[in-house]
Amino acid sequence: TSSLKQEASVGAEGKKKAVLPVGKARGFRGAWVTPALLLAAGLAFLGIFSTPPDSPAAEPVRQGLERVARLNPNSGKPQFALALLLEDRGSLSEAQVHYQRAVALEPGLAAAWFNQGNIQFKQGDYHEAEHCYRKVVELDPRHGAAYNNLGDALYKQDLYLGAEESYRKALGLDETRGSAHKNLGETLLRLQRY
Repeated sequence: TSSLKQEASVGAEGKKKAVLPVGKARGFRGAWVTPALLLAAGLAFLGIFSTPPDSPAAEPVRQGLERVARLNPNSGKPQFALALLLEDRGSLSEAQVHYQRAVALEPGLAAAWFNQGNIQFKQGDYHEAEHCYRKVVELDPRHGAAYNNLGDALYKQDLYLGAEESYRKALGLDETRGSAHKNLGETLLRLQRY
């Protein structure tokens, strides 16, 4: 039995607290509101305020993010923000839909690919998780967490040599990454290389 250590989902800049500019749009009750402000409020809700994500107070944030997404149909960032909220609330299937929309609209959104990979991994779809993590490292070759998680997806598919390579790349980027050390050790045991 394996106990691989996955790296957690992240926000736009590697953190759950981020502001993603998306332009201006007509806001509520006739006032001009910047969608970025609504988006920022939603993202702030994820990490700055102490309101639990399953609280009734979270619903207006979701509605605001959905509105921003409708007002900016060609931007993946509002979809990404909505996916973060849904993932934080434990609605992984819904979050997955919005991550997929985000990367369809903005294929270069590495954080959305990363989080999408994490959901695929949690759901046991290791091949699709591998695809997502490969996309992340293609977009950002210095993304150590993506290399670690790519190694996990490969390990789960019994592709131990590829897993070893991915863990070593993760450690090459950050030798203090404890999860990659642990995962590499498990992989070397599987490969019977003590």
